[in-house]
Amino acid sequence: MSKVPTVAALEAGSIVAGYRVVGPLAAGAMGAVYVAEQLATKKQRALKVMQPALVEDDKARERFAQEAQIGAGLESEHIVEVIDAGIDAARGTPWLAMELLKGETVAARVAREGPLPVGVVRELFAQLCHALGAAHDRGIVHRDLKPENLFLAAPRREGVPFTLKVLDFGIAKMVSEAQTHFTGAIGTPLFMAPEQMVPGRRVAPATDVWALGLIAFRLLTGEHYWRAARHESPTAMMLLNEVANLPLEPASVRARELGAEELVPEGFDAWFARAVTRDLDDRFRDARAARSALEPVLAACREGASAPRAPRAPRAAAQASSSADVATDLWLAAQSAEDAPPAEPGAGATEPATPGAADTALASAGTVPARETAPARSRRKLLAQGAVAVVIAGGATATYLAVGRAAGAGGGPSGGAG
Repeated sequence: MSKVPTVAALEAGSIVAGYRVVGPLAAGAMGAVYVAEQLATKKQRALKVMQPALVEDDKARERFAQEAQIGAGLESEHIVEVIDAGIDAARGTPWLAMELLKGETVAARVAREGPLPVGVVRELFAQLCHALGAAHDRGIVHRDLKPENLFLAAPRREGVPFTLKVLDFGIAKMVSEAQTHFTGAIGTPLFMAPEQMVPGRRVAPATDVWALGLIAFRLLTGEHYWRAARHESPTAMMLLNEVANLPLEPASVRARELGAEELVPEGFDAWFARAVTRDLDDRFRDARAARSALEPVLAACREGASAPRAPRAPRAAAQASSSADVATDLWLAAQSAEDAPPAEPGAGATEPATPGAADTALASAGTVPARETAPARSRRKLLAQGAVAVVIAGGATATYLAVGRAAGAGGGPSGGAG
């Protein structure tokens, strides 16, 4: 495996296809976003320049423009408009030109304000599920829903506080298919459903519903649901084990740990349990079904019951493990699980007689018991093998695991970089 190559920085004045770079907006594991002037119209756009690894063969090049503009055919004003897409011949890099939005990501809003009022969450989910509903009706799955990919743009009509735009439709699928070429990833394990962490598993609209549940918890409480995200020294392995194996407690239990139980509306536990369940077929079937069930829960909640608390001070990203170390740990754990001797047949065959290296390492870290059933161990082995694919190079995963990470903080025009 090779690490993700770095996208060469573009200087102001550089020309990419028919766009002149004005200045940088954001950078991430999969590319960088710039403010650029469209030469034909003189309008400013958001220009996203991505990793060459996405278009390494002829088939991928043919599909890129189609996949990149997948949102253009969806009937929703809440999907960011892709103006054009292509591959820069001189640099060999794929690029997207998108509408340039003024505002901030949902991640930035929560990082600044903490828990959002119920009324804001209700409006946000109405717009978000309008976009996802249009996609799910056509069998299109976003695959990388997270607060960093949800943009709160200044409204262009009266009566609404913001216009939510969903970023990166179609891009996550291309990254998923290209991930065998590098140790990059689609999204972050904080919002990825279990089936996304094992190559070849079925993905459906309900995959996005898992992320919707975790996003709702994040918006209402200002914190992540996963305990691993609040650990003093978080690692990707801790998070993946919690996502795949540990009990999924009610949202109110986790909120109580955070001193935010009063921010979870009555009835939210039942909704959350249907959204965040490991069995794909037990979740709400799509975004419309999830929103239909959540709407009365939020509508019945008194606005004052969810007044924002002061946001918690974020931990420094330096406290998190480096992504290189995390990737190495995950790969070694996968190899150890693969190489560990099988259990002896007989009455005790459902449990290994002696824990393998991966079991010992995890048990010593306090994340799993030293002994576990064969099916559970098999599932964890598969997840460990697939985990390398969800470790984002360049420190992005480690940064995500820092509690209170202000991803996208600072606002500004649109364009998620990762």
